[in-house]
Amino acid sequence: MADVQFDLSLQNFTTHDIDQLQNIAVRISNPSSRPDTPCLMLAAHYDSVEFSSGGSDDGSGVVTLLEVFSNLVNDPIITFDQVHLIVLFTSAEELGLRGAAAFISNHTWKTSVRRFINIDSTGGNGKAILFRVKPSQIVIDYARVPRPHANVIGNEVLDLLGRDTDYSEFATRGSLSGYDFAFYLDGYSYHTLLDRPSTVEEGALQHLGENTLALSREILLGRIDLQQSYNIVDDDNLVYFDLLFLKL
Repeated sequence: MADVQFDLSLQNFTTHDIDQLQNIAVRISNPSSRPDTPCLMLAAHYDSVEFSSGGSDDGSGVVTLLEVFSNLVNDPIITFDQVHLIVLFTSAEELGLRGAAAFISNHTWKTSVRRFINIDSTGGNGKAILFRVKPSQIVIDYARVPRPHANVIGNEVLDLLGRDTDYSEFATRGSLSGYDFAFYLDGYSYHTLLDRPSTVEEGALQHLGENTLALSREILLGRIDLQQSYNIVDDDNLVYFDLLFLKL
């Protein structure tokens, strides 16, 4: 392992009706890097709705990021000197994205984030889909992963279902660039007693983990320019989809 520094942040916050909420974040950096070194942030929420164990929503995101984190910090090629890493587990997502809002509003680490990957779920099976990205042009970077799965209509479906994720706080309120991934098959278990860890397919986790790891490595190794600016007026009109999980 390279000479890296680990910083733990337990961000306590409250809402008007709930006390003792906490975001959990870890930052991995290289002591020799510049103070203004950009950060990649990986995010998932660790809370679940009442009466559900949250196997897919969002236990799948938590375990995926823990495994990706382990792979990244033990990768001998990654030294975290060009890009630092933040792994964030938010609370109170199910109560209105409040953990993400607290991070965006009050956490000092937010200012260094140049790209984020958010993972959530509305079902425990199938391949996780990239259904939101901002700005749309960075979807081309996702094409580097081994088995891409993306479709621009995913955002429209989410709106029709009246659902949302922490991505909205990061991208809209926080003006951060990033990706939103989610499982979507077997949605009948979403927010129910049926959403148990045992119902989440191992293959689904493997696919998500491989793609998240691949994209994260490209960013942390400096192969993706995080400083590039995008100024395309019709950004929302960019159309993207995958071809049989092989090409984007």
